[in-house]
Amino acid sequence: MAGMRTLVHIRVGVLFGLALEALRRHKLRSGLTALGIVVGVPCIVTMVGIGQGSNGAIQRNISALGSNFLVVYPGIATTGGARLFTASPR
Repeated sequence: MAGMRTLVHIRVGVLFGLALEALRRHKLRSGLTALGIVVGVPCIVTMVGIGQGSNGAIQRNISALGSNFLVVYPGIATTGGARLFTASPR
């Protein structure tokens, strides 16, 4: 069992060294990737926050209308996929 732990640590150490070497060789790519993460994560967090905030505001506006609010528009009514022409001709 002790041999397996040493083998795992060697592999992780080798992989970590290879990763650091790749970062050193490709500095521009690494920097741009880090910049994308640094800019992208706050943008996503901000957009999710804006979406949740506006969702709450819309829910409050709909709730403020009350439970007995009905909107009727003149024109075509649809029932079961068939259109019923209820508007009077002009």
